[in-house]
Amino acid sequence: RTTLDVFRSIHTLVFGLLFVGVIGLGPMAGVLAIAAHSFGSYGKLYAESIEVADARLIQSGVALGLSPLQTLVYGLWRTMLPRWISVHLYVWEFNVRDSTVLGLIGAGGLGLLLSEAVSLFQWGRLATILLAIVALVATFDTLSRHIRHAINRPREQ
Repeated sequence: RTTLDVFRSIHTLVFGLLFVGVIGLGPMAGVLAIAAHSFGSYGKLYAESIEVADARLIQSGVALGLSPLQTLVYGLWRTMLPRWISVHLYVWEFNVRDSTVLGLIGAGGLGLLLSEAVSLFQWGRLATILLAIVALVATFDTLSRHIRHAINRPREQ
């Protein structure tokens, strides 16, 4: 937990500056920065979803003689899957937004395009990039809602 807390508490921009200093300018520094911060976020959100899982499912698995792994696979997986997908899509959406900031420090991503458009006074291009970012975030939100709805829909017998 402490490791996850450390990775989550350091902002992606700080990781970006660190990785730009270590490996130089470019998209790899941005990817590593986003991955480091996402590691902490995924760990915390997935752990919380396991902690709030219905204890009756675990008890039922034990009562049936299932091992902890079997209980996880057969019992908890179906219950936690919608939340895990939602968490994954949220972190992915957050990473798209973070990539706009990382480009401003030379770590590639959408922010590099934003920075170039601003420095070259290309306001039409800047507006297009901002609209693309809004469209990406809205698409991830819609996708997340549809996937969660499809998973939670009662199955026909």
